[in-house]
Amino acid sequence: MRVVFTLCSLIFSIWCVSGQSETNVKSEITLEKILSDLEQIHQVRFSYIDTVVAGKTVVPFDYESNTLHEVVFRLERLSSLNFITINEKNIVVRPFSEDDKVNVCGYLKEMSAEPIINAVLKITGDKIVTQSDKRGYFEFTNVPFGSNISVDHLGFISLDIPVKELYKDKCPHVNLTERLNELPEITLSDFLIGGMSKVNNEIILKPDELGILPGLIEPDILKSIQQLPGVNGPFETASGVFVRGTSPDMNLVKWNGIKTYNQSHFFGMLSAFNPFVTDEVLFIKNGVSAEYGDRISGVIDVRSDNTINNDFKGSAGLNMIYGDVFLKVPIIKNKLSATVSARRSFNDFLETFTYDSYSDRVFQNTRINEVPATPGQTSENDFYFNDFTTGVNYRINNRNNISFNSLYTKNDLEFRSGEQDLNYTDRLKTENEGYNLKWIHNSHNFTVETEAYYSGYLLNYHFMRSLPSTEENSFKNNSVDDLGFNATVSFDLNKKGRVKTGYQFSNNQVQYEFKNTGPGYTLILDQADEVLNTHSLFGQYDLSVNKSSIKAGLRINHYSELRKTYFEPRIALEQNLSNNFYFNATAEYRTQTVSQIRESVVSDLSLENQVWSMASNDGFPVIESYQFSTGFAYDNNGWLVDIEGYYREIENITTLTFGFLNPVDNEFRLGNSSVRGSDVLIKKQVGNNFRSWASYSYLFSENQFTGLNDDQPFPGNWNIEHTIKWTAYYQIKSLQLSLGWTWHTGKTFTSVTVDESGAGPLLINYGELNGSNLPIYHRLDFSMMYEFGGGQKSDIRYRVGASVLNLYDRENLLNREFRTTPGIDNSLIDNRIYGLGITPNVTFRVFW
Repeated sequence: MRVVFTLCSLIFSIWCVSGQSETNVKSEITLEKILSDLEQIHQVRFSYIDTVVAGKTVVPFDYESNTLHEVVFRLERLSSLNFITINEKNIVVRPFSEDDKVNVCGYLKEMSAEPIINAVLKITGDKIVTQSDKRGYFEFTNVPFGSNISVDHLGFISLDIPVKELYKDKCPHVNLTERLNELPEITLSDFLIGGMSKVNNEIILKPDELGILPGLIEPDILKSIQQLPGVNGPFETASGVFVRGTSPDMNLVKWNGIKTYNQSHFFGMLSAFNPFVTDEVLFIKNGVSAEYGDRISGVIDVRSDNTINNDFKGSAGLNMIYGDVFLKVPIIKNKLSATVSARRSFNDFLETFTYDSYSDRVFQNTRINEVPATPGQTSENDFYFNDFTTGVNYRINNRNNISFNSLYTKNDLEFRSGEQDLNYTDRLKTENEGYNLKWIHNSHNFTVETEAYYSGYLLNYHFMRSLPSTEENSFKNNSVDDLGFNATVSFDLNKKGRVKTGYQFSNNQVQYEFKNTGPGYTLILDQADEVLNTHSLFGQYDLSVNKSSIKAGLRINHYSELRKTYFEPRIALEQNLSNNFYFNATAEYRTQTVSQIRESVVSDLSLENQVWSMASNDGFPVIESYQFSTGFAYDNNGWLVDIEGYYREIENITTLTFGFLNPVDNEFRLGNSSVRGSDVLIKKQVGNNFRSWASYSYLFSENQFTGLNDDQPFPGNWNIEHTIKWTAYYQIKSLQLSLGWTWHTGKTFTSVTVDESGAGPLLINYGELNGSNLPIYHRLDFSMMYEFGGGQKSDIRYRVGASVLNLYDRENLLNREFRTTPGIDNSLIDNRIYGLGITPNVTFRVFW
């Protein structure tokens, strides 16, 4: 019986295995048979090379009762072959090429099968970006079959997925591995909008991923930063980035390691940085790392892409102000590539409605906007701006890379006016150029960076008054030459600690000169030529333990010509109190030796009246700043609440370096400023399509100068106490819409009264210093943008957009100052600067 039982069991096992094998064989069917059957069922012909389909099998499905389109759709994904419909009767079957466009989707999951929400997915080397939704679902349309998708999310190891692995019959599940034993960072993705995130106390902008913001049709870097709480643009300019009560010249603005001294076109209205060249922008308003020096306020670090490009890509665009082109050029595959860009205004050929609105804002209260009083008067204004950038990236080997970047910007204006034999000419030119050469060496646990840079800035103004027999000239010149070298080493001590240390040297020369010349004389009104060599050592230690992150740094600046050394400690603390609740605090001390002074010596054109000056032992002192901040953040279920309070004390300011035009006397005054305030941000995001946020900022600043206002403090020039910003953003497939409203209390100013009772010159009575406020400011802006492709087989993409600034045409008073005309029969001039009126703009752009 045992023998019989054993024999029966053996026969049964063989039968089961045989049956399973037969079932497995029958579980798949050859592609050749399916194609043959389809030819009979639908009366079509499939053309292919035999080796393409030979031996290919697919899981059986009901292909006999479904439509031909449905069957072909599934066969492509089951076989990974491209089915190209030539006409109703002919279909070509071939392998996918790298450039064939497909649609893919998937679900991001944790190892526990929980969905991963708000992961950022990007087509490598392209601008196509999306996010996973609450199910972990994502999708891409019309992407190259041979491309990769990068996946990034806080808490998970980054992953690259080939598109071909996602091209399946059903959207596959993709598992991400949890990131362990790495320095945790408190990251708030989509801080305001896609492409903008907050990592600890640093704001990171990705211009190629940045959603459209109200009033913008291009991702202008500086104007995008002004959307953040605690940052104001009271003069409606791009370069006027006022961070927590400080002036724009107190911000450190770098472009690929090059310190810049002029960041604008069109006298501040537009950013001088081409956003399509920019890969990433780092903005810090408090808790600045020890590697950043030279300024006491915000840091704006603009960086281009430093990867090797193996494909020829680029874009070109046109709006109502300028046109530009940007190219990525491969030279040696995986070794050497270059990027170039150029941008130029065209208003010297064609003046559009947008240009007219901008010029009315810029040239108001100048001779350029004066209407000829008599038929004999003539005037002509020639103005344009341009910029150029180049970048070269060379990969020596896996551990060594060299990059070179250059930047050149220019604004050129010549205004001619006259009547009969009297002619006037105003020539104003600003230039900024810079070069940077960097070498990066990467090893297993440390990185070495060395770089050398040069930055040059030039402001040249020439006013000429000419008669047939004589000529008078006024000149204003300002130049900055900044040459430097940096060496940095960063390395991981262990899995919880990281150190970054380095040495920086800069040689800075600042010159300015004001003079008048005439027949037989030259009068020097004011001039300076200062040189300063700065040696800096810095060290930064980042430690992360038990949901806490501590960044402590020390910077030592030695100013050779001043024979002074300053120790600048900085510390930033981040604490994760719970999964969604965070606490932060910062404290820092910083110094600044170069700053802008407001001049009124040569003011015929009243443009670019800020000139750079340098600290010296017998002139302007070194500016010192202490800043403290603390705050909380809550981020959960689409809600973000970010609250922060701060206090700043600035010492050794002057009535010139702090932008205070002294209405009482012209003496040089030394003093200090104190700033206190708070910022509140509330944002709600619904899926990936809608988000809205509102921010409120409170700021109160006081200046105190020795010998002025009885040594009592008075409100600062840029004291805007209350600011509210609201924005709504909505995306419908490829259409983006954005609406934003800005409201703030008026800027301070000093009022005057005129006593005309006596004989002789007018008597001007000044009121309380900065004791009055301009009217309340508010403005509504709108933008829309739509992108579309050039077809399934084309890499070309198009973008069209439109924007309207000041949608309801509000008349906003931005500034008000008083002065008198010279002479006995003088009169009072009430100089008022108004903001932009309703200003539409449109753009068209093509990407390839």
